[in-house]
Amino acid sequence: IGQLSAAESAAVRVNAINACRRRRGVEKTISLLHSYTSSATIFIASLAATFIISVLERHPGEMGIWEIIDFASLDGEIQELIKESAAVRENAYSPYSKFKVGAAVRCVDGSISQGCNVENASYPAGVCAEVTAIARAVSEGKRKFTALAVVADQENTSFTTPCGVCRQFMSEFGENMPIYLTRSDMKKVLRTKVNELLPLSPFRTNDTETS
Repeated sequence: IGQLSAAESAAVRVNAINACRRRRGVEKTISLLHSYTSSATIFIASLAATFIISVLERHPGEMGIWEIIDFASLDGEIQELIKESAAVRENAYSPYSKFKVGAAVRCVDGSISQGCNVENASYPAGVCAEVTAIARAVSEGKRKFTALAVVADQENTSFTTPCGVCRQFMSEFGENMPIYLTRSDMKKVLRTKVNELLPLSPFRTNDTETS
């Protein structure tokens, strides 16, 4: 990209900043643009900002939030769902990764469907816990779900989030479905939603299966 004139650089900077100001949560982008000195870099950054904003405007309200909360503060039904996830995690078949994951999904009739990860020597043939839990429920005639919990064999301070395939699989049955992620100690829980794990998905449903 060739060098821009001073006037062009200033115009690009102003346009990018004004565009960013139209959306919430982009103050850091504005600060970053102010710090740039290369006109070529400003040009690239302005294009990126314009693209992000155009996507947000096509999918308003999808860039959600998540929160970390205490297990003890959750209501009884969610605590039960997480405990069921932890219990089925012990059945995980993971001889290759040694990484156990358990999941449980609550159906609208109150029943719970559990699932664990099942690995295979041909790695892509393995199945994740989230998919196993939902597929089991679907095979029993269930289609509507109110929440899903995942417990991973994690010992540090991070949380294991569903892979991309699982996120897309979950979105088929409710983009607004609450998701609860926790570690084996179950002290802290990350609460989010499917559409926050998979924002701006190009593969969309009518989201009629969950409230």
